[in-house]
Amino acid sequence: MAIKHTTSIFISKFGLVYKIIVYFLVIALIVGAVAFAVAHPALKTLSEKAGDTGFVTHLKSGAEKLLRGNGEFLDEFRLANESYGEWTDVLTESKGEWTTILGTALAALLVLTYLLALCFLPFSDILKNFMTSKSEFGFMSNLVANAGRAALYALFYTVLVFTMQAAIFSLGVFLFVKCAPRVGVLSLPVAYLVTLLLTSLKSTILSGWLPATVTENVGVVKGFGVGLKSIGKRFMRSFWTFVFFNLLLSAVLPLFGFLTFGIGFIIAVPSAFIMHRIVELVLYFDARGYRYYIDEQTVR
Repeated sequence: MAIKHTTSIFISKFGLVYKIIVYFLVIALIVGAVAFAVAHPALKTLSEKAGDTGFVTHLKSGAEKLLRGNGEFLDEFRLANESYGEWTDVLTESKGEWTTILGTALAALLVLTYLLALCFLPFSDILKNFMTSKSEFGFMSNLVANAGRAALYALFYTVLVFTMQAAIFSLGVFLFVKCAPRVGVLSLPVAYLVTLLLTSLKSTILSGWLPATVTENVGVVKGFGVGLKSIGKRFMRSFWTFVFFNLLLSAVLPLFGFLTFGIGFIIAVPSAFIMHRIVELVLYFDARGYRYYIDEQTVR
């Protein structure tokens, strides 16, 4: 039922959703451009080093001969295979370039997470006003009005979520590596299932934080405690809602991206973040027993 109400609210407020999608895209493009500019010298150096190896040279030559119908392409591929170690040695020894590239990617991911999270509190506040009284507020004006709380929430959110998700991902990789020698390909669904359940648990624990902050009009720190206490009343129901929601996303997003040749991710990924915020509000309102609009006419 929570997913049904979330979908209804998502459709009813798609005009606002569109603005958030634009915000996501602009932020992602700016951060991506800056990160690429910083990492470009290291990427260029690494590319040149790898390109000078026999592996890449023979691989390119073999591909060209294959396209021209030259039967000697097999010899080129054989030589490329023999020089594969040279290519891996270059990549392994280029520690300076990898440090710059990975460090830039990590910093960009942290900055991107913070800037995206900056819009979560204003967005949730606007949705809360719609759900409680159908009031309409502008996104930018709400962002300015809640700038202090939004900035603090984004900081805490970035640290908590980044740390928790990194730990969950690392555990998933660890399980996959450890289980692979014993159960083979079955290690992949095992790692996926554990990652799904832990991610859903993380989402459940944090789900009441933002709704409590905007609904009860309290500080960010106090909002976390109020939200956790409220969601705790229906913890398992909220947990299984997030399990279903995350399972649905993990199936729909790749399929949608594949069918649209990757273009659909531009809309699908921001929409997933937005729906996550709506699910949080729906679950919080249900836990508190609050009535709310799920569209322009229907009150839940």
